[in-house]
Amino acid sequence: MCRPGLLVSAVLMLTAAIAVAQQNPLVGNWLFQGQGFEIRFEVRADGTFQRSVKSPMGQQESAGAYQYGNGMLILQPQNLPPEQFMVQPQGADQLLIRDAMGNMFTMARQAPVPATAPGEAAPGGATAGFKPALPLPRTAGGHIIYTKTSVRRLQLPGLGLQEIPLPQLFVMGADGGNKATFLAPPDLTTVKEARWSPDYKRLVFCSDWQLALSACQQDIFTVNADGTGLRRVSGNELRGPAPAGYGAVTGVIRVPSPNPAEGELGVDRSSVNISAQGGDGAIHHPGDAKDIDVLYKDTKDKAWTETQMRFFLPKVAAGNQVWIKVWRSRYDGSLTMVQVKPNTVNDIGEIEINQGTFHAFRPSIGPDPQYVVGMGSIAGKARNVANPSGLGGRHDEIGGTDSMTVLDFATGTLLSSLDPLKMNMHVPKDPAVSPNGQLVACAWGQPTTESLALIPLADLVAMRPNFRVLLQGQMVLPDAVTTFQGTNISFGSPCWSPDGSMLCCSRSQLVSYVLSGDLVLIGSDGSNARQLTNLGPNALAGQPCFSPDGKKIAFTVVTGKAGPLKIEDLILLNITANIYTIDLQTGELTQLTNDGASAEPAWGP
Repeated sequence: MCRPGLLVSAVLMLTAAIAVAQQNPLVGNWLFQGQGFEIRFEVRADGTFQRSVKSPMGQQESAGAYQYGNGMLILQPQNLPPEQFMVQPQGADQLLIRDAMGNMFTMARQAPVPATAPGEAAPGGATAGFKPALPLPRTAGGHIIYTKTSVRRLQLPGLGLQEIPLPQLFVMGADGGNKATFLAPPDLTTVKEARWSPDYKRLVFCSDWQLALSACQQDIFTVNADGTGLRRVSGNELRGPAPAGYGAVTGVIRVPSPNPAEGELGVDRSSVNISAQGGDGAIHHPGDAKDIDVLYKDTKDKAWTETQMRFFLPKVAAGNQVWIKVWRSRYDGSLTMVQVKPNTVNDIGEIEINQGTFHAFRPSIGPDPQYVVGMGSIAGKARNVANPSGLGGRHDEIGGTDSMTVLDFATGTLLSSLDPLKMNMHVPKDPAVSPNGQLVACAWGQPTTESLALIPLADLVAMRPNFRVLLQGQMVLPDAVTTFQGTNISFGSPCWSPDGSMLCCSRSQLVSYVLSGDLVLIGSDGSNARQLTNLGPNALAGQPCFSPDGKKIAFTVVTGKAGPLKIEDLILLNITANIYTIDLQTGELTQLTNDGASAEPAWGP
């Protein structure tokens, strides 16, 4: 089996098999799916082709001319070398293709992609493999949509062998039966954090689907309960033509070496991805200009290397605030806002690739979807950080700053953001909009001692941090006589009962880097708080969600794979996670999953 890097090259080369003659069997629309790649190819009778390739690195578009005869297909993509393939039709609906390196694969004929209304994703073609299984059939007790995470090992171009956690959405009955795929694309697209609106008319969730169209590396999406209206909310995606026209952009990308102290000098240009607002999701890579390796010294007198690469984007929307995005991975990249003049080449200077990527996640909406309340983060990778174990060596560290945000539901415009840097590092997170749409419940405070709090949605929109604490997080100092271990108590991941009278949240304890915790139920006025579960010292309950009738709660139970659950286990996903329900009348616990990889339940009718 060929490596994915070779496969992508092969499939890119192969896809242009289209004939000039009307009787040519290659004319039409073709699809290849496998090993994390999806290639769509349109072969036209006028001797031209267009292809779209979705890979772990994003989506690429290309077009050009072709020649076909005697089983040989020769493609001439625009601004690229020619490509040759042996093509053998397998009936009317399949093509067996062999590339110049002997790799073989099969493409299947597809129906033409229908036209779509502006601002809405196509029901086929553009959303193939990205359509939630809606509407859901009605069953007793309703359905639970949840996130299930698998880990795939892939050899990625320029990045080597990578272990990629892949969260996607599944659905099951309220009793844990009839488990099925809900939204699990065949490639490496991640989908997670589903949540219903209080009236169950709309679903919101997070995904990195077609991330080259967005300013973010992860976005908030919405879809109606009947399956219509699927679209991206966040990310400032340009839908339709650019009002002020288009220009071209050039510049230089500065890429510090991942770990030059270990001999990794220079960066493979194929691993650097560039996209721009108005570029129709095309992913570009640095051009053929000679790299400039700049040697310099760190404080320990070790040589470091920086690679500089010139890039050129032929099509970018014109305007005063246009985004250019450069990235190598989910956290390793930069977002730059630039001015682009139409009908000219705009030199924007230098971009350093590790200035931080943007993520939108953890969405919640009310019954009237004027607003989407969620989280936004600037995530970055700090390279060559000293090993925290004290054993020497250096490593890469992922970190960032989270903020609670409000987006306009219709346009995706960022209306407000409560930045913890402006609030003495008090971080609001895990927002949940009340059933009447007037309040937002959230965790609020400093890390590991967050409180359960409420804030009027109007104050959140106006960026007034007017929080009312219902359950106070705290730090319990150690008793010098009996123990030297302090305890941090925090509350988080709140959810509302369907009638808005109660809240359920997690209460976690952190003792010497070990986590445990249970669920707490409290009146929305702050009264009658009581602990719901008693899972013991080696489990953490969280992410609760009420059933539509308000009689049960579904939630996630997380445990460590190797002993007690520690903070680093959560970061490295060295955990087991399963979904349970609890009956509020009897206290009975029921385990719904046992795969160790299921979380984030969203209970709908």
